[in-house]
Amino acid sequence: MVQNRLVSGSWLLLAIMLLAPHPVLMSQRTGDYLSRVGSFAQVVSGGGWKTQITLINRSVSVVTGQISFYSDGGDSLILPLVLPQSNSRTTSSVVGVSIAPNGTFVVESEAATSSVAVGWADIQASDLLSGFAIFRFRRTGVADSEGTALIVSPAASFVLPYDNTDGSQTGVALANPDSAAATLSLAIRDDNGTQLTSSQIIVPAMGHVSFFINNRFPQSMNRRGIVEFRNTSTTVAGMGLRFSPSSTFTLLPILP
Repeated sequence: MVQNRLVSGSWLLLAIMLLAPHPVLMSQRTGDYLSRVGSFAQVVSGGGWKTQITLINRSVSVVTGQISFYSDGGDSLILPLVLPQSNSRTTSSVVGVSIAPNGTFVVESEAATSSVAVGWADIQASDLLSGFAIFRFRRTGVADSEGTALIVSPAASFVLPYDNTDGSQTGVALANPDSAAATLSLAIRDDNGTQLTSSQIIVPAMGHVSFFINNRFPQSMNRRGIVEFRNTSTTVAGMGLRFSPSSTFTLLPILP
């Protein structure tokens, strides 16, 4: 999430990311067959925001693959990309990956614009990869704020703790790696376990949704507790962020 959408128009959040089964693809670079190994439920670039993705190959063989970026609506999200290991730059919605045994691959996006591009990242590879994303927000006169999210598998249900007390706000990002729209049921509870409200959220096919919980569900204002997400049709990736009144942020764990 980013503060353009999450905090007084600066972003949406980020997320804990997730992955899901996906049709097998073929690498355009090597001809290797690829399958989903993970997803990041939030990617943000511009308006002071930077996303850096690091992938790690712990196998004994070279792993090839690609990172694909998608918009809220599920279309390709074209971003300015920096590959610091090769000192190269490109503008694309896809970046090819080739990682040596025990090696790493790094890609960054930080648009030099006042506007913010928000979406999610899908990771396809020829073998298992681990990794993480670092989100940084930079604003003049304020210390940089960073948070880290691990690449994880998607889930049909998960729980997000939230804290909207003392001027803080909790944002959530959801990414749907499936080719059909996903309908999630959610229930918001306070710290006594009392259900405050329930609702449904539709995430477009290959799409992304992010919002502040207290903006969409005012019942959660000045409260803390948990949000329960459930989806009976497919798996969805999620991520949570807690923003302080000064716009610094920290990632929140996604719980089973």
